[in-house]
Amino acid sequence: MDSGHNAKMSDSSSVESPRKPLLARVEDLNLHFDTKYGAVQALDGISFDVFEQETVALVGETGCGKSVTARSFLQLVETPPGRYPAGEIRFKSERECDSCGGAGCAECYDSGRAFDDLLAMSSGEMQGIRGDRIAMVFQDPQQALNPSLTVENQVAESVLVNHHEEILEEAGIAPGKVDDLTSRLLDAYASPSRKWYNRVIAEAPLLRSKKKRIDALVHERVVDILRRTQIANPEEVSRKYPHELSGGMQQRVMISMALVAEPDLLIADEPTTALDVTIQSRIIELMSDLQEEFNTSFLYITHDLSLVEDIADRVIVMYAGAIAEVSEVEQLYDNPLHPYTWGLFNSIPTADTVGGRLQGIDGSIPDLTNPPEGCRFCTRCPEVLDHCPDVDPGLVEVEEGHQVACHLYPADGSEPSKVAAIETDND
Repeated sequence: MDSGHNAKMSDSSSVESPRKPLLARVEDLNLHFDTKYGAVQALDGISFDVFEQETVALVGETGCGKSVTARSFLQLVETPPGRYPAGEIRFKSERECDSCGGAGCAECYDSGRAFDDLLAMSSGEMQGIRGDRIAMVFQDPQQALNPSLTVENQVAESVLVNHHEEILEEAGIAPGKVDDLTSRLLDAYASPSRKWYNRVIAEAPLLRSKKKRIDALVHERVVDILRRTQIANPEEVSRKYPHELSGGMQQRVMISMALVAEPDLLIADEPTTALDVTIQSRIIELMSDLQEEFNTSFLYITHDLSLVEDIADRVIVMYAGAIAEVSEVEQLYDNPLHPYTWGLFNSIPTADTVGGRLQGIDGSIPDLTNPPEGCRFCTRCPEVLDHCPDVDPGLVEVEEGHQVACHLYPADGSEPSKVAAIETDND
């Protein structure tokens, strides 16, 4: 391992990019869960950026804080027992920046658009974000899909949430085109929250033709979005129930529902974990293709570093609620710096490990009700220094775009008192 680079202090794990505008910035995010044993410090000062049309991978063991970080974007962490002692998740809005009037300034990161703190939004404001601006694909589609509804019914709900006005316009039911009573009745029928009696009323002779037009337009959009996720026979699949589909097909349906609104950010929480290797590869290829088509940024959650190389632009390695390393994906594979990252790479099976034993990481995750004051990995680190348990290393930039939180890389660029000599098998 090469640990002799000169290091310099970095203000955060953000990697400024001249090529892509900023979409979201997580700043000093802290998340605690109150329990009878004390507050579990699930996230400890997480900071990172997501740029437009980029894929950022959050990588780490189960329980390292990946999923709660992602769910915080959509206020999906229950509060209580969760609470945020500090931190913000700033997300680019569609409004002009108040400070510069759209000209671009430091407050809006030169974008001209206001950045809102997602954690400070009301539930009503979040309704306009969820599904529309930020969508999420969950880990287990079989659990996420409703077994009692057909695929079409479930995708149609997303269509009606995000394209309600457009469908009414195309069906000729926009205000001014029909009388007020007809407009209100059919507007209620085309609502995703419609009641059973809205369906009954829409079958009235004077409304039936317009109701059929709405149904046809929704069906057309459902089939189209299923087709775009490369589902074979989307017309037939739309009539099926989730249990009649394979795991890969179910995940494509979930991706379809997430992409209906063409969101700015798609969060994928281990979307291939329950799938076999062949299907995993196809889903990853599909997501890459869809990112290009929809110009969407991805926040990809996984514990499997072997998947990251094929899908991510940047990688954020997390351990016990803290960030261990941030890097462009090529840099990480060529020169992983943190001892924890070495352990993750060494746990990946290779041709050389056939019939052999995988190298694990000794020890266990620290008790997060009382974590070490310094580096959280110190209790398991093979290269631990005397001051590691007591002094927080902070993130330092070892090379351009490559940051690490480890005392092996001092902020002043001096040589560490103990230099790592562990080789990884990732080359």
